[in-house]
Amino acid sequence: MAIFVLSDALVTLNTIVLGSYVNNVTLNAERDSVEVTAMGGAASANGHIFTGGLQNNSATINFFNDEAAAKTIETLFSALGAGSNTLVLKNATGGTTFTLSNCFLQTTNPINGATGDLSQQSVTFTGGTLVKS
Repeated sequence: MAIFVLSDALVTLNTIVLGSYVNNVTLNAERDSVEVTAMGGAASANGHIFTGGLQNNSATINFFNDEAAAKTIETLFSALGAGSNTLVLKNATGGTTFTLSNCFLQTTNPINGATGDLSQQSVTFTGGTLVKS
């Protein structure tokens, strides 16, 4: 397994390629912990037993705002409030592709910043099913 520096992530939202407008991305793959400790077993005397439950995934991405057609503001605004978004994330230099399907976008900030600042927004996609390929 090679250690890598993430310098060029591919980010696609609902077939729109937005990687050149991203400066930070974090993907959290999580499963709910469900307790399955039963009475009478040796394990119950020694501690709780858990199994993985439903996926509880999220992806937080920092975008540079761009008002052109099929760029960040239009694409994110179209995804707002929808639980059917597909987000594809990959290290552009090779490696694994992660696809988060049916994820939800609750908030977008199309106007954000102070005088002289680069307009950016950080959004978080939640839920959905994560597949690694």
